[in-house]
Amino acid sequence: ARQERLATVDLSAAVLLLGCAIVLPLFTFAVAYSISHRIFSSYPEEDRWPKGYFISAALDLQPASNFGAFFLTVALASTVAVAVIRHMIVARRLPAGCEALHRTSLFLSLASALGGNGVAAFPHNSSRAIHNTMAALFFLGNLFHFWIETLLEFREPLGVRAG
Repeated sequence: ARQERLATVDLSAAVLLLGCAIVLPLFTFAVAYSISHRIFSSYPEEDRWPKGYFISAALDLQPASNFGAFFLTVALASTVAVAVIRHMIVARRLPAGCEALHRTSLFLSLASALGGNGVAAFPHNSSRAIHNTMAALFFLGNLFHFWIETLLEFREPLGVRAG
């Protein structure tokens, strides 16, 4: 009974953490756009949203940049926690010969989180080169992380199955 209760607690915590990793970025983007929209609406029509509707454009203006940097950092920490937990779960079921690929996937997830923090820390208007480099690290790191995880999953189902 005790192990059953612990498994329920662990699953509930994992679901809460995953929820934070999904909901916080959406919340952050919505609020940052809302703040920036209010600021940009006071500008003349030709000066509104000069860089388009990218999140980078929304985070160029304060207080949206402060809000975005804070909540993106919290969201990325949640994402890293989910990746580390999944890494530990999958490592128990991993077929022989896949360890290096699996470690590479975790490294890419961590590098991606670093890139996401860099995007938040260096707004596009302060340093385009650093901002764009960090954005590339964020997106490419995530892309290759999920690609590797998908390859591992196709080779053998590794995730937690309900039931």
